[in-house]
Amino acid sequence: MSFVAEIGDQFVGFVMAYLTYVREQVSEACVNQIFGVDPQYQRQGIATKLIQALLDKCLSKKIKLVCTMFEERDSELQGFFKRLGFDRGRYIDFSKNV
Repeated sequence: MSFVAEIGDQFVGFVMAYLTYVREQVSEACVNQIFGVDPQYQRQGIATKLIQALLDKCLSKKIKLVCTMFEERDSELQGFFKRLGFDRGRYIDFSKNV
């Protein structure tokens, strides 16, 4: 469930995702693990195309839930994903540095 964006022979962006099962729904879900776009190519719609390719692949596989995680304070990413139709999920992430 990973994609790359190329312009000419240069890689300019990527998205890496994996499939997992969500226990509450007992259904398959796709988790966007990480994505990025070369700073020289940002704000050109490349990230949108990458995430849309991921969503389209999920639709073709009948996967109905796509999740992503990022820092709560990152309002730019929140806005990006909201524009793509994502809403805040039901789960809270807890972590601990050891």
